[in-house]
Amino acid sequence: MKIKYSLLIANKKKNQLMISSNSMRFLSNKLIPPIVEQFIGPLALFILTPIIINNLGTKEYGLWILLLSLSMFSQVICFGVTAWIAKTISECLSISDILKVKRIVRSSLSLIFIIFLPFLFVFIFLYLFDEIDKALIEIIILCIMSCLFQEIDNLFANATKGFELFDYSLLMEAIGRVVWTGCIVVGILRNDIIFYTCVAIAAKSLIKYIIFSFFVIKIWIIPSYSIYEINSRLIESKWMFLQLLGGTSLSLFDRLLIPIVLGVNKLAAYAPCIQLAQLAFSVPAAANQVLMPMFSRFKSKGNYPPNWLKMVILLSIFSGVPCFLLFIFSQEILAIWINTSFSNENYIILRVLAVAYGTLSCLSTFHFIMLGIGESKMVAKINLLAGGLTMLATILVSQFGINYIVYMKFIYPIMQFKYLTSIKNFIKNSGQ
Repeated sequence: MKIKYSLLIANKKKNQLMISSNSMRFLSNKLIPPIVEQFIGPLALFILTPIIINNLGTKEYGLWILLLSLSMFSQVICFGVTAWIAKTISECLSISDILKVKRIVRSSLSLIFIIFLPFLFVFIFLYLFDEIDKALIEIIILCIMSCLFQEIDNLFANATKGFELFDYSLLMEAIGRVVWTGCIVVGILRNDIIFYTCVAIAAKSLIKYIIFSFFVIKIWIIPSYSIYEINSRLIESKWMFLQLLGGTSLSLFDRLLIPIVLGVNKLAAYAPCIQLAQLAFSVPAAANQVLMPMFSRFKSKGNYPPNWLKMVILLSIFSGVPCFLLFIFSQEILAIWINTSFSNENYIILRVLAVAYGTLSCLSTFHFIMLGIGESKMVAKINLLAGGLTMLATILVSQFGINYIVYMKFIYPIMQFKYLTSIKNFIKNSGQ
């Protein structure tokens, strides 16, 4: 009996060690890389913001933020295809269909070229005419090129995540962002930051293309202009497109509206605050992204881990910690980062944004689970409605100033509380 008992204890310890080893492997391979990756971009902006403001002025900084904001619309312009590609690739790899994965990536690249290149050629042609405002055409060309290269960047970054090779995705972003930052610094020194920002985005997308082709899929990706495949990508991503259309209201719409209504200088005051709030939000959101391909795989196999809901709730609570800390130390952070006068004028704005984005951070766990279990239609409807209401409310209050605009950020997370009801119904219907 003693021998049998000893064997049971030994097996139990062995199982505990295996669980611990698997947990550490999950943290190092699946969870930590997306967090670090998502942190790299905002960190670069965090470093560059005071440098640009102090060297080029608030107006030039406002124009720079405007260009970056426009380039972020690329996923909406391409109908959400690159945003949805991680899920479709993950599903194909679960059944070992690597040929379909190659078709998905090639057709997605083709769609990007089909959308942006005609506009680029048209404005390059218009630039040849003397009676055209060449300065305006130059800016439009740079905006189109920035969107084109940003979407290529999104394609290969998200495709790599579909392979669940988050360490490679981190490598791409780290190398690309170092080069990107170097190009921006050159732009600051040459007093031509808009042009060099476009160069920076192009260089970063090229790096991701090379790493994805050479290390991830191990073939050089060339466009494949198959009408059937391109149409399939559009059909697959239709609900993601609607979700992105709504999501842009939270992260980008205000940065386009403020310079129009209040001026570029007001954007320069608002952008650092929203930048910090989005940085605090992006860290947990990046960690929670792994839930989408993970739950997609669970659903395809019909097997969910025990007590997953408790772990998700715990993850949701921890997701709000960065924004909570930002709320407490908002005034001190702004004073150290930029200067004391800027902090005294704008720390209340940052606190309001920290609460709004903190709520959204907590709900991001359920957001990615809903996408993973195939509820993209419902997610798209919620985000589209929330986005529409946010944009409408922002337009209505914009004339009263930034202090009113920031409170409109609460509309989006309030609408997303619907996820909790949907998760409850999913558990009930699936017998979890």
